Amino acid sequence: SRRPRSSPTSQSTPSSDEPIYPVSRIVLSYGGDLQGLPNLDPLSSIRFQGDGAGAPYIDLGLLLSDFPLEPPIRLRSRDLRQISEIIVQFLKSEGFEGIVALVDPSQIDPTSGKDLRSEKDFLLTYNIWVARINEVTLSYAPSDKSETPDRIQRMETLTSDLMNHHNVLGQPFTTSFKRSVSRLGRSPARNTRLLLTPSTRPGEVEAVVEIKEDKNLAITAGASNSGSPTTGEWLFRGNLLAHQLTHREDPADFSW
Repeated sequence: SRRPRSSPTSQSTPSSDEPIYPVSRIVLSYGGDLQGLPNLDPLSSIRFQGDGAGAPYIDLGLLLSDFPLEPPIRLRSRDLRQISEIIVQFLKSEGFEGIVALVDPSQIDPTSGKDLRSEKDFLLTYNIWVARINEVTLSYAPSDKSETPDRIQRMETLTSDLMNHHNVLGQPFTTSFKRSVSRLGRSPARNTRLLLTPSTRPGEVEAVVEIKEDKNLAITAGASNSGSPTTGEWLFRGNLLAHQLTHREDPADFSW
């Protein structure tokens, strides 16, 4: 049979000017598909003191156990937010992006903070969502409207190769995919960014890889009257930068 576990004896009494929630046990629950998501057991090793005066010591190992604390620990709104942030930061450290971790709104009203649990119910559930990508599209803005079809096809191929390499469709949104998109913009002639929009299905997003090409040629020129008797009073200088000399990712820089 299960025996209640004792809550930490060093717990301080929280200040009375904010809501207090008695909690004997916390359950972490992923929303949607679990494929590709990590086990949350490492969170059980975390123990910390809440923020501010009168903050309790919070031992997630005790709260995540199958055995309820007796008596329940008294947590404040800010303590619950801290636990949410710890969950998010853990998943980010595991390489995931687009994370939401919130107390079940059927237990605590997210707007008013009112405790909706029954008088003897001290269980608290955190619903955790990690965004999944269900579609990736390319938004390509060439520097020249007369861009050749071959160039446009190359951009489409780059995006397709990126998707295949990371196997992104239907998978959790990861930092590695985000980083790979940014690498497409390493060329001085190109800027890239990743835009995410909500999908019609909860927990899923649509990714847009936006690629903008800069103008191929950049010319600067200047003059100053800092010369010498040898060079003459006026000095002239200039720079010509071709981002893609032959349209094959081959920048060239000429200065004089």
